[in-house]
Amino acid sequence: MSFFKDVAGNRSTNMIIPFSGKIPKIDRTAFIADNAAIVGDVEIGPEANIWFQSIVHGDTNYIRISAQCNIQDACVLYPEFPAYCNEAGGITPSFS
Repeated sequence: MSFFKDVAGNRSTNMIIPFSGKIPKIDRTAFIADNAAIVGDVEIGPEANIWFQSIVHGDTNYIRISAQCNIQDACVLYPEFPAYCNEAGGITPSFS
């Protein structure tokens, strides 16, 4: 399992939740806010950001978030179909 560091630099796995045998894969350089939830079949690339109160649901389909993609505060990603977030495509989900 991948880990991220909290503001104090401590390793944390809060809100990183396996689902149906799928464990989220998070690059060690990604920022995941302490109260963001990452569930199931999710991959988060290098230097990506998942901000406060966001939820990334990889329980019904997979989600791939590429390098340097920015998921801003309180976004909910819950795709009906497989989903990709690719910063090269100019995608930055923002406040809900």
